[in-house]
Amino acid sequence: MLNLYKLKIALPYKLKDETSTSQEVSSNYIIFAMNNKNPQGLEGQARRIFGRLQAKLDEAIENKSECLELETSEFELIKKNIEEAKFPVQFSQNLLMLEEAIAEAIKNHYDKTIEEKK
Repeated sequence: MLNLYKLKIALPYKLKDETSTSQEVSSNYIIFAMNNKNPQGLEGQARRIFGRLQAKLDEAIENKSECLELETSEFELIKKNIEEAKFPVQFSQNLLMLEEAIAEAIKNHYDKTIEEKK
C-alpha cells in the first residue's frame, strides 16, 4: 500500500514582489521551515527524504505544477516542520494558506495501489 498526498503549492499568496511564482514561494516556505527546525542539518533517512522532496519542488517550479504528489514520509516531513518552525510574523497570512493546503491534503490522501487496480 502506498499512501499519496496531493499538496497544492500554487496558492494565491499576497506578495509585494510579483517576480516569484506561487510554487517558488511555497518551496521557499518549506525550505525555510526545514532550515529553522534543523539548524545543524539533516542526517540519514531525513536527508534522503528531503533530497527527494527538493527534486519534486524543483520539478514543480519548472513545470508550474499546481500540486506535489508526495509519499507519506515526504508529506509528514513537510507537515511536521511547517507546524513546528518559527516564522517571522509577516509570513503568517501566507503561511495560513499553506497550512490549509496541508490540511486539505490530509483529508484527501489516497492509496495508489487501490487506484491502480481500478
